[in-house]
Amino acid sequence: MNEQHPEHPEQPDEPQQPDQPRDDRPQYGIRLTPEQQAEHQARLSQAQQERQAQQGQHPAPPYGQPPQGQSPYGQPPQGQSPYGQAPYGQPPQGYSAYGQPPVYQPGPGYGYPGQGVPQQLGPITKPTTIDRSYWLILAAGLAFLVIELFSLFSPNMGLTPEMLDLYQEQMDAAGLAIEMQSFLESVRIFAVVFTALLVALYWLIATGIRRGSNVARIFGTIFAVLSLTSAFGPGLIYVALGVAGIVFAYLRPSSEYLRAKAWEKAMRR
Repeated sequence: MNEQHPEHPEQPDEPQQPDQPRDDRPQYGIRLTPEQQAEHQARLSQAQQERQAQQGQHPAPPYGQPPQGQSPYGQPPQGQSPYGQAPYGQPPQGYSAYGQPPVYQPGPGYGYPGQGVPQQLGPITKPTTIDRSYWLILAAGLAFLVIELFSLFSPNMGLTPEMLDLYQEQMDAAGLAIEMQSFLESVRIFAVVFTALLVALYWLIATGIRRGSNVARIFGTIFAVLSLTSAFGPGLIYVALGVAGIVFAYLRPSSEYLRAKAWEKAMRR
């Protein structure tokens, strides 16, 4: 049988041209001509300008930066305090009233002495306790000199005849052919020299404390403790005077005076 062909046989689909896409398919991957790209960019720029003119805003900042006029991360604008404004009638921190320039105060360690250092740098006033200590120690030295000289130049240096006989027997038993009177003269000379040295020591300690020497106060303390062994008979007078002078040297005004003198000496180095 002869096959009957339709009057309009279907023709095979012809391949579409790249620059003529079909209207019923998405137009992906179409390459625009340079003229079309320029026209497209001009339209985008015109639309953006119209949108900015309508909104009255500045152009959007780059990504990650805050808009112009604002501080990042919620910080207040420049020139304002992060904790609100200053109280009414009071200038901001760091500024003085009545239009005066800001007052800058130095931090610790710049021009100010540290803790425990006397605040005054001018002439140091000597307290009355230092004067009392000075005169008491001098009085102790003078009392010591008078008592010792009186004892040394008294007949037989204050020894009784019984004591002289006892000493003479002891020297004879030791085989020392020395008369007691010659021995007493030698002892007297030695005692006078020793007394003069001790009186000079009293004067040095008193003068050193008056000048603010802590070393003199330490030596005076040692000397006062050693003198307690002579605190009987007439010796009690100069022992009591010396101890009282050292006590006045340790009172608070005296200690502050010695500390100020030590600081002044350190600053001169």
